[in-house]
Amino acid sequence: MLALLGSDGRMAPASSTCGAVYLLSWVILPLLFFSIAKGKLPTYILPCFAPLALLMAHYAHSGSAQLVRVFKVNGWINLLFGAITTLVLLVVVAPWGLAHKPVYTHDEILPLICGALAFAGWGIMGWFSLKPGACRWQLAALCPLTLALLIGFAIPQKVRDSNSRRVLYGLCIIELAESRYLLADNPGIAAAVAWETERSDITFYDAKGELQYGLSYPDAKTRYVDGAAFADWLREHRRRQPAKCP
Repeated sequence: MLALLGSDGRMAPASSTCGAVYLLSWVILPLLFFSIAKGKLPTYILPCFAPLALLMAHYAHSGSAQLVRVFKVNGWINLLFGAITTLVLLVVVAPWGLAHKPVYTHDEILPLICGALAFAGWGIMGWFSLKPGACRWQLAALCPLTLALLIGFAIPQKVRDSNSRRVLYGLCIIELAESRYLLADNPGIAAAVAWETERSDITFYDAKGELQYGLSYPDAKTRYVDGAAFADWLREHRRRQPAKCP
């Protein structure tokens, strides 16, 4: 990647087109590969962001006549986004807000403040990016910074609980632990159940996901139950002991 840059930090003119094509291929090919494999997990496509950032920097330093207009529009979009989301947090979803069921409770003032600061920082950086100067695009790139730093503190407890499988499993952990057979239709759910129950005999139901290759081995075929054959499987195994589906 450093070979594509000149001594002044700009793309070398001789390799500008070739470098841009290389970076674009770097972005597209992993996305295309994992799209075909149906496995676009965030950690899989994370390497695509490095060449994407270099492409954006290359365009910002290209000296195009349209850059001034593009950066101005981008600045206004960031400013309006930050202002509107901050207003929504403080006026709509706050405990005193207009929402019928506010997202934040009266005990979550600090997370609400963190959320407001995160989006306000986004809008402020968008406003700074509207100022004349050569580093305008760099300021626009800093818009998500406060959101990235504060989003972990701004998530309300209601949202944490609704997206936490551990809370759900905690409510029925006794029933799951007492069952002889456990079935799951998602590898993530299966991993969480195995962790909570300290068991490794989870059977997959109707969906193999990214475990399709491993479940195709002869010694693992008993760990998968097809949806069409589930009625027969349940009828047979009910005679031995009840099965639970988390």
